[in-house]
Amino acid sequence: MKLFYLIFAVFLAQTAHAECLVDTLYSYRFANSSSYKYLTSRLINTYDASHVQTQQLNQNWDTGAAVWVNFSKTDYTNNSNHKLVQYSTYSWDAGSSSWKNVSLGVLVYDGSSNLIRKTSLNWNSGTSAWDSSNRQEMMYDANNNQIQYISASWSVPNNAWVNFIKYDDAYDAFKNMTQRIVQFWNTSLNDWVKDSKNDYSYNTVNKRTLDVQQIWNTGSNIWVNSQQITYTYNANNVFDYILYQKWNSSTSLWEDLTRTTYSYDANNNNTQQLQKSYDKNASTWYNKSKYDISYDVSNNMLAQEAYNWDTVSNSWNKINLTSYEYYSNWCTSAFDVFGSWDTASSSYSYHNRYEYKSTLVSTAVNSVSTSISRIYPNPVLDNKLHVQVNSSCNFELYDLTGRLQHSGSLKTGENILDLSQIPRGIYIFKSDNSRQKLVVE
Repeated sequence: MKLFYLIFAVFLAQTAHAECLVDTLYSYRFANSSSYKYLTSRLINTYDASHVQTQQLNQNWDTGAAVWVNFSKTDYTNNSNHKLVQYSTYSWDAGSSSWKNVSLGVLVYDGSSNLIRKTSLNWNSGTSAWDSSNRQEMMYDANNNQIQYISASWSVPNNAWVNFIKYDDAYDAFKNMTQRIVQFWNTSLNDWVKDSKNDYSYNTVNKRTLDVQQIWNTGSNIWVNSQQITYTYNANNVFDYILYQKWNSSTSLWEDLTRTTYSYDANNNNTQQLQKSYDKNASTWYNKSKYDISYDVSNNMLAQEAYNWDTVSNSWNKINLTSYEYYSNWCTSAFDVFGSWDTASSSYSYHNRYEYKSTLVSTAVNSVSTSISRIYPNPVLDNKLHVQVNSSCNFELYDLTGRLQHSGSLKTGENILDLSQIPRGIYIFKSDNSRQKLVVE
């Protein structure tokens, strides 16, 4: 599981709740493992009348002067569909007491609101002009599946864009990605060169069951097995275990590497993830790492603690801990991050705290949608969100800053949404009068 999810993810109930809009995030540091916390920084978010973020301001707290000092900011420009079309970042210059340009991003969409180009530029203070930095271009099929991604960097000597990496993707009729081919640009050949290929398989409910990666052998011009991931689910269609294997070219067999096993409580909350590594010589699995997760009576995540296995003492060593607090409306009010476990004192020596100032976007949100009967899985683990609809309707997916990330229409029956281009994080899924938190892992 990615670090972002381990720190920021909160439980997402299947019934809908009013979402939270973060105004300010205050950061604190605890001094020398004590109970005294001191203020370090804050992030201030500004929104327009449609609750779409227009700015984020980062300030540091000057303890001596007891004042907030500007550090950086980002301004966001959105189109009429609430899609981000430009962002500008600045750094604060204390000498001139003014904002200085740092970087600029320009985003372009097609008629279906698919992102087709993102260009990044950096400010050149010497020429007082924007210099191109990198560019990402995307193509889509008739079903709005992204079928190609190309990343390029700007070459100053050549005064032109130089390709770097390309993804070519294929999908089945259910919008499941079935293949991805990765190629890198060879400047000597002035052409794309194959690097790797992933083939994906799914079960009858469109859950990914297999990911086989092959590497291109330039000598024999064929694809050669490299590694594979097998996904197994329990009766509730959530992960039972994930098995990682590598290809042994000498024996032409797959060899076990690691296995992650998932445990759940009676409410289907993931309470533990246990990773083991395989010892081929001893033909046995041994502990490697684990995450223990706890919840309150409302199924809100209370804490996540990470451990590594100590082969000398044959015991678990604590690595870090993240604990959560909530407002009465299920919105996260604060979280604490602990690290550097001290065995002598049996406590963490590192402790940061983050407190949210949040405002309800809507105080009159129905708990159940009349159009949607079910949304799953939650969290989204394989880029596919299943939405069962009673009657056709539209949907919108917003991040926690209020920025629209995805939208479209839903037909009566089973719908499968491709979220492969949505970054990992916490989102709000809106449809008719329904509001539901959604995690994309």
